[in-house]
Amino acid sequence: MAQDRPVEAIDEAHPDVVALMYGPLVLFAKTDEQPPLTRTQVLEARRSGGSEWVIDTDKEPLHLVPFTDVGEAAYTTYLKLS
Repeated sequence: MAQDRPVEAIDEAHPDVVALMYGPLVLFAKTDEQPPLTRTQVLEARRSGGSEWVIDTDKEPLHLVPFTDVGEAAYTTYLKLS
């Protein structure tokens, strides 16, 4: 449900640059280069097991995890919505 995964804008001037939240946790996208994302795609993120979440994109799934699970992977905190 979307209410379980709200998006938090970086600030009022940039409402389409958001962090995906799960309760008090920020979910970090494990990626070198963010694929184009819509607000709907982000809100439809689903848990894929353990602490990992997935956003379906037009190219390949985008995997998100809490910061403690990022490890050595490249990541981004904020997602740019198109």
